Amino acid sequence: GDLILSDPETFMGKSETFALFDYSLARDTTTAALAATKPWVDYVSNLTRAEAPRLVRLIDIPQGALVLEPGGNSGAFARSLIPVLHPSRHVVFDLPAVCALGQQRGTMPQLSFAPGDMRRDDLREVAGGPPNAVLFKSVLHDWPLEDAADLLARARAALAPGGCIVIAERGPFAGM
Repeated sequence: GDLILSDPETFMGKSETFALFDYSLARDTTTAALAATKPWVDYVSNLTRAEAPRLVRLIDIPQGALVLEPGGNSGAFARSLIPVLHPSRHVVFDLPAVCALGQQRGTMPQLSFAPGDMRRDDLREVAGGPPNAVLFKSVLHDWPLEDAADLLARARAALAPGGCIVIAERGPFAGM
């Protein structure tokens, strides 16, 4: 219990829960990293493709918005959102192997991938400017509440004036 709070990275490396979702293996784009990351990227992408038609209708962002999606996985949600909401750009921000796998699935003119670490990297820099919307799709439940609160605070600080944060989780998220 103490390890998850004091050293989440070591906890993730030791926990059997993370045997499939081992984020530490997705930090580079070697053949081994891509092979280790692909099963959970595929799993999450399939869930997202099933959920997207219902979720996209519920999202209200202005046409032409700059959207940043930390933890956007393969870009499956972005690929569903772009034709409906018409953002000027949708930046999927995830670990390097995840972004590489997403790029292998093809691109769209408005879609780009930014590899990095959402806990540390400057969100405005990653997005290429202050985003009009920061979208957390099935992300916040992965983190201890303190870390989730930090991600939200960093997203809020990065937003353009009048921007919004969109949270889409598969279940109730009562942590904030």
